[in-house]
Amino acid sequence: MAIWAKNKHRAYKKEFPDYPKERMAMVPFVF
Repeated sequence: MAIWAKNKHRAYKKEFPDYPKERMAMVPFVF
């Protein structure tokens, strides 16, 4: 699931130019 979160986060940054740069991918069980 962590790999999915990272890939989805990368896709959002590419697809939406105004996606917040400081937003991080949520990785389960890591806080």
